[in-house]
Amino acid sequence: CSAIAEAYGVNSQIIVQSDEPLNEDGFNLFPWRDDLQSTFQKFSNLNRNSVLVDSYLAQSEHFEILKNYFNFVAVLDDYDRIIYPSDIIINPSILGPSYRSQNAKIYCGQDFVILRNQIFNHKNKHSQRELREIVLSFGGADSKNLFQYFLPLLMQEELIVHVIAGNQNRVNQLSHLFPVKHFHFYSHLSANEIADLFVSCDLAISAGGQTLNELAFLGVPFLAIETGKDQIWNIKAFVQNNVTPFHFNADDPLLGSKVFSAIASLEDPSVRQQMSESGRKLIDGRGAQRIASLLESL
Repeated sequence: CSAIAEAYGVNSQIIVQSDEPLNEDGFNLFPWRDDLQSTFQKFSNLNRNSVLVDSYLAQSEHFEILKNYFNFVAVLDDYDRIIYPSDIIINPSILGPSYRSQNAKIYCGQDFVILRNQIFNHKNKHSQRELREIVLSFGGADSKNLFQYFLPLLMQEELIVHVIAGNQNRVNQLSHLFPVKHFHFYSHLSANEIADLFVSCDLAISAGGQTLNELAFLGVPFLAIETGKDQIWNIKAFVQNNVTPFHFNADDPLLGSKVFSAIASLEDPSVRQQMSESGRKLIDGRGAQRIASLLESL
């Protein structure tokens, strides 16, 4: 959302209903889903031309109220969650569902994949070496406890393991549970620091969300694990385009053995080089600018 707002320019602002404190600048923190009328009163200077909603928790009644207030309502959706009373639906993914039940016009595909500017402006990974370092990234919530699933399996490996654990409490917990010298834990990294870490590693193991787009753009080979049904289409797209060879599921009882077998199959740098090149060809990183232009034109 911040990438789209930045591309849109000064006539935009972001309102966030946050589950936990945010330290980012440029956000208005307010429980908008709980009381939209109070939101309109508090932000009386809102540009009423258009609103773009990105929320897994907003329901039909929220959109009905928004349509009465704004001239144009757009929504970001990646798995056909509900029937949206909106003017358009933007799926910022390479592939998406059919959306047969929707009345809104659909915009979907690789042209709308969103990248943060720090990722877009970062140098790519152009060459591969011996597989020595991997990075694990399962989102701040890690709802499937994949860190605690994989780290014991990796303790006996010779790989250097970088863990992007989201918050400091999680870092403290994991570093206490796994005091291993070749494990490195990180919290609250900036987008540029994350990109530095990704590019420095030989392979990423990631949940199937937005991070895959960043890894593909940066040319970092990755294995993708589906941790929620909103990630199905994203992973499927990268498998179909030869960016990653497998579609893993966090609930698979054989997940560990399958992932380690996949890691072994990627030891050859030339295999990972092909994955890297396929990812960089697929995403040009200008999705936020295209979405901003689309909203302005409509």
